[in-house]
Amino acid sequence: MERNGKNSECKTSVNYREVIYKDYNNFLGEYKEINKEWKKYLVGKLFKKNILPHIPWDTSIKIVDIGCGTGLYLYSLKERGYLNITGTDLNESNIISCKENGIQCELLDGYQYLTINPKSIDVILFSHTIEHLTKDECMNMIFQMKEALRDSGIIIVATPNLANPFLGSASSCFTHEIGFTEISIKQVFLAAGFSDVKVYEEKIFAINNPVFWIASLLQKVTSFILFLFNCLYGNNKIKVFTRNLIAVVMK
Repeated sequence: MERNGKNSECKTSVNYREVIYKDYNNFLGEYKEINKEWKKYLVGKLFKKNILPHIPWDTSIKIVDIGCGTGLYLYSLKERGYLNITGTDLNESNIISCKENGIQCELLDGYQYLTINPKSIDVILFSHTIEHLTKDECMNMIFQMKEALRDSGIIIVATPNLANPFLGSASSCFTHEIGFTEISIKQVFLAAGFSDVKVYEEKIFAINNPVFWIASLLQKVTSFILFLFNCLYGNNKIKVFTRNLIAVVMK
């Protein structure tokens, strides 16, 4: 590399994941001011709406949350009596938060955890993690999840929805590598040999009040308009337009 007529070499080599993941939540800034108890309450409500209906009622099943963050999904499961739950994350502050809430969590890459726990997991939660992987990493992770699941095991994925032209494609995080619509999320899991993939809208209006009733109605109207817009261009296969999509994958 030449600079000012002189030869110069750039010797700096930085792994962006090591830089950002070491304090991921604080680097997102916008979450600093959120009251922890309010966030715990709100996430619990959203979990009940979007994730809990897809988890078997047997509280003895083994559930693992890959990229569990501060463990709020696991906390919601613990409150409902699930006993065999754990999480993995690469952020030390997240591990500390999990342990403060009495949640078992390991400072370990999710892929590594899966490799040492073959055919032992009933439910894998994979919420807002898949988009942080490259395409090759994504396929490797999916195949490894398949190996780690028991027969009839389930993966529940939440990820930004690229079919939403207003919010889905506007990534708020530098570490996002890939994105999905309901078609492409089905494509990757079916290609890996999973038997069935169902995709659902994310329900974000979890609190019962008139403002949210109106907002929910407006969301439905917007989704219908986006569906019609897609039909005009010959695509009537996409029907989920919420900011995030929920995929339930059966082994």
